[in-house]
Amino acid sequence: MISQRTSAGLQAAKERGVKLGNQAQADANKAAAATRQAGLMPILATLSHLSSRDAAAELGKLGHKVSHKLVQRMRARS
Repeated sequence: MISQRTSAGLQAAKERGVKLGNQAQADANKAAAATRQAGLMPILATLSHLSSRDAAAELGKLGHKVSHKLVQRMRARS
């Protein structure tokens, strides 16, 4: 019941042209991610011979907190 009303309300707002979410925050997050990736790419290039888990571990030793999934995503974007 609540779910149906919520869905109907969101659909009505969409039809009225209302933009949902915080676009300024989304843009700030995207810019921060791009800056972080730009700083890590030279290091990641030297670790290209390692698996994503090993590269994440090496980055961790250098003081960068990254997961192996983030390493995979950064490699895919480059």
